Amino acid sequence: MKPYISALVLEYTGTAPATALATLRRQIEKSLRRHRGDVVIVAPEISRGLTINPPSEPGDDTDSPTLDEVAGFVYRQTVKPTWLMADGPLVDTRHYPIVLMQRASLIAITAEPSVREALRRWTRSSPAPPFRMISPKFINDALLQGETRSLSLHGTHQRQRRKADSKNIHGPDLRSAMNPFEDSTFMFSSARAAVDEDTHKALQGVVGATPTSGNVWNRPSNSFTDFRSAIAEVLFDIETAMRGVGLEQPFPLLATEVHSLVGVHGAYEVGILGADEVRTLPGTDEGSVDAAELLEHAQLNVIGSPANPDFMLDVGFGATAGRLAVHVVHSQDILHFQIGIDGTPSDPLVLATIRDAVLAHTDYLTVFYGSGHAVGHGRITRQTIRSTPFPNWQWWPAGICEVMREKPDGDGVAMHQGIGTPGDKSIFAWVVENIGPGWLTCDDGPGEVADFVHLAPDHMLTLIPVKAAHSDSPSRQVSASAYEVVVGQAAKNIGFLDASELHNRLSAAHMVGRATWHDGVRQPDRTGFLAALAARPITASFRILIVQPHLLKSRYTQLQNPAMHSTEDYLRLQRLETLLNSARGSVVGLGGDLLVVGCG
Repeated sequence: MKPYISALVLEYTGTAPATALATLRRQIEKSLRRHRGDVVIVAPEISRGLTINPPSEPGDDTDSPTLDEVAGFVYRQTVKPTWLMADGPLVDTRHYPIVLMQRASLIAITAEPSVREALRRWTRSSPAPPFRMISPKFINDALLQGETRSLSLHGTHQRQRRKADSKNIHGPDLRSAMNPFEDSTFMFSSARAAVDEDTHKALQGVVGATPTSGNVWNRPSNSFTDFRSAIAEVLFDIETAMRGVGLEQPFPLLATEVHSLVGVHGAYEVGILGADEVRTLPGTDEGSVDAAELLEHAQLNVIGSPANPDFMLDVGFGATAGRLAVHVVHSQDILHFQIGIDGTPSDPLVLATIRDAVLAHTDYLTVFYGSGHAVGHGRITRQTIRSTPFPNWQWWPAGICEVMREKPDGDGVAMHQGIGTPGDKSIFAWVVENIGPGWLTCDDGPGEVADFVHLAPDHMLTLIPVKAAHSDSPSRQVSASAYEVVVGQAAKNIGFLDASELHNRLSAAHMVGRATWHDGVRQPDRTGFLAALAARPITASFRILIVQPHLLKSRYTQLQNPAMHSTEDYLRLQRLETLLNSARGSVVGLGGDLLVVGCG
C-alpha cells in the first residue's frame, strides 16, 4: 500500500487510550452499513506484518516521530452508477482503505471523505463520544506558518455584483500578495503552506489543511513506510502546538475572527457554495456535492432573531414546504449548526429533503448577520476595516542629505549636471548614493516618467518618484500630507511599468541631457541604459520606490510601543500607512510592488 498522505485528525478524550482505535473502527463499520450500495470488508487487518515505526536511516542524528499503534482494513463498495436506470445491468465496484494511526491522544484517520464526514458528525452527537475535533488554532500553529502557496477564501461581506463571493488564490507567498482592503472581508477555509525542510523528513513540499474540519494532506506517498512517517510528523507537529496557546489567525489581513457568539444577531441571508466549487475542495464527498446541487435550486428564506444567532429558514422549491429551526453552537473553538423542523410542514417530503441537504452542506454554509458578523466554514468573523502596518518601509542613512532640498539648483540640463557633484546635498544626490549597482537615469523635467528610473543587474526595474520632507527637525512628527502628492505621482507612473512604453518615452529626442549613471559612474548619455532596458526579459520584476525622507525611523520605532497608540502622531501614522497600503494594492495588482524610503 502507498496511500495518499491525507488524514482527518481527532483527539481522544477518554480514559482508555489503548482502546481508542478499536472504538473508532466499530463506529466506522457502523457508518459503512449506511452507505449506498453493498459494502463488504475484504481485508480485515491491514496492519498484520507491518512494523508500526520504520527503522531510522543510517546517519540520522535526530529521532523521528513515532506512532503508538497502526490499524485498519479495506472494504469494497458495489453500487449502481448514478447515470443508470435502477434496473440496469451494470455496477461500479471500488475498494477503499481505512487506516487508523495513533500517537498518544491524537488519532489520524485516512479514509474516503464520506467516512471522515460521518466521524465529524459523530463527534458532535449526544451523548458525546470520547473523541473531539482539534481546535483550529493548533492546526494553524502546527502547519500553516510557512510560505503560503494557496488559499481558499470565502466572503464575509454582503453579496454584491462588484465583489466576488469567494476566490481561490495561488502564489509563492500569499502573505505578501494580499490586499489589506480588498481581502479584509474574506475568511479562509483551506490553505497550503511550505514545509520546514529542516525539521521534517517525510512531509515534503507544501502541506494543506482545512483547520475547521481537521483535514490535513500533503502528497502521494512512495510506500506505506513513507506514508506512516509523514502522518507521524503531522501528529507530532499538532501535539507540539497543543502544548502552547495556538495560532488564532495565521493571515492577519483577512477578516477578524472572533471566538464567541456574544453580540451575533439578526441573521438575514444564507450563502451556499455551488456544486462546481464544492467539487474542487479537498476532502469533499459525493453527498456534499449532491447537497450543493439541490440547494442551488431551493429557496432558503431567513428569519433572524434580534437577540441571538439562531434563525429560521422557510424552505421549498417555488412554494414554501415548511420551516427549519437552526441553532448555532460554538463549543471548544468548534462551530456547528443543529437543524430541526419547526411547526407542521405543508410538504413533509420536500422539507425533509432540503433539511438533509442543509445538514450535508453545513461545512459550506455562510450565515450573514446584521450585527456585521458572518458565521460559517467553522468560523465566526466580523467585518472590520483595520489600519494595517505598511510592510515595505526602507530606511536609508541620512548622511549629509538636506531632507528639504529635493534637487540641485538650476533648470533643465544645468540641474541634471549638478546631481551628485561636490557640495550637492539634495535628495536627488541621496538617491544616486544609495540606490545600488546597475543603470540609473534621472528623468526630472517636462514629460517625465519618474524622477529616476533604475535597472538593477538582476533586471529589476524601479521607478522612483521623489519628494522633499516638510520639515528637517530631528524631532519632526508623522505627516500623511507630506506623502499624498508623491503617492499620487506613483499612481500615475504605473502605466510606465510597461517596458515598451517606457523605452519609447526614455528614448524620445527631448530627453537628451538627462543624467545617467552605471554602477554609480556618470555616463555621457542614455545609450547604455536603453540597450540594457531593451534586453531586459519580459518576465523580470518591477516596482515603484517612493523616496520621501520626512518620516524618521526613530519616530516610527517609538510609535510601535503600545503606550503611544493613543497619541495623535500614531493616528497620523495609521492614516499614512492606510494611504500607502491602498497605493501598493494597485501596483501589486499588476504584479509589481511598492516600497517607501524614510530617513534612517
